[in-house]
Amino acid sequence: MSEIETLREYEDFNYGEVKAALGDSLSLTEDLVDLYKLMAEICSKTSAAVQDDIFAGLQFVLACRYHLVVGALTALRGHITDSFRNSRMAIESAAFAARVKRDPGLATVWLNAGHDDAAYKEYRNQFSKLFAGDDPVLRELGSRYDDCAKQGHPSVYAFAGHTKIEQTPTDLLVQFEYFQMRSDASEPVRTYLWILTTHLLIVRLLSNVMARALEHDRHRWDLQFNSFEAKLEVHKVRWLERIPALKPAE
Repeated sequence: MSEIETLREYEDFNYGEVKAALGDSLSLTEDLVDLYKLMAEICSKTSAAVQDDIFAGLQFVLACRYHLVVGALTALRGHITDSFRNSRMAIESAAFAARVKRDPGLATVWLNAGHDDAAYKEYRNQFSKLFAGDDPVLRELGSRYDDCAKQGHPSVYAFAGHTKIEQTPTDLLVQFEYFQMRSDASEPVRTYLWILTTHLLIVRLLSNVMARALEHDRHRWDLQFNSFEAKLEVHKVRWLERIPALKPAE
């Protein structure tokens, strides 16, 4: 069997094992997907949706939903380090949305970035210092973005989870392993909960960014958001009771 087919089979096996271990905690991902869907639905049913900043914001919302699902699936297949790339993209997308919120004229800069090299350079110049300001949610996301960046480059942080070194009397064996699972289930559970907590922060930030478009159905939005926040906290407490080693993760 080829290496790529062997890898695929191990991924399926890992996902099956983790799915069984997570039980109803796996439903938290779909709950977050539903929050993203609800935000997009409410925001698209208002006249504000045609305004550039809200139109751009909707695309950032949908991108974050995509990176939630792909990132969670990547982690649950055992690719812990790789999952941080999706979390980084999600955080950055939310930060872009917040940048446009602070300066709505930048929506046009972002939308036009593909026109030519000059437009792209302008976009790159304008969308910098994404995590500046006093917003505590944005600051926390900035810290998590830095954590993701450490895993997204060929640094010692990224290599640590992959590299396995064994020394024998005659050889030095160096391996670069595909998976970063732990027998006590602390991984991928730790990273899975980290992804969910990160996306809760992202959704909170986006709900502030998109407040104008959410206003006409704010009660429904607040009800579903608060329900998920409480549910996630219950599951995190349950997992801490089962795996005390998770405590440093949050």
